[in-house]
Amino acid sequence: MSYEFLGERLIRAVRKPHQCKACGRTIQPGLPATYATTIQDGEFFAWRSHPECREAEAVWNKQRGPWGQRNSCDEDYFWLWQAMEGEPIERAWLVANHPVAAGRLHISLEGCDYPEPARRWAV
Repeated sequence: MSYEFLGERLIRAVRKPHQCKACGRTIQPGLPATYATTIQDGEFFAWRSHPECREAEAVWNKQRGPWGQRNSCDEDYFWLWQAMEGEPIERAWLVANHPVAAGRLHISLEGCDYPEPARRWAV
């Protein structure tokens, strides 16, 4: 898999609604967004995220592997909504370090407020 991260920039205020690729919620007109671009296997990709969601996603992926290092891409990159469906320790980390992003995903220390019950984490 070939991958090249082209970059990202902050948009101070979007003009129309966009879906945050990290949390899946709508970025309303007038709110800031992060615009990121990549080339994967020769195809151009671009997406927008809430700045808080993008920051949480980037930090989480950098902590778990080589993603984000110059000329390196771990194929196990996770979008924030995917990463936070996992272990309780990951959800607790998000609540403690990125409370705005956690709130958008309905994650709290008490559990998860997903449409499917928390049984997916049951042992």
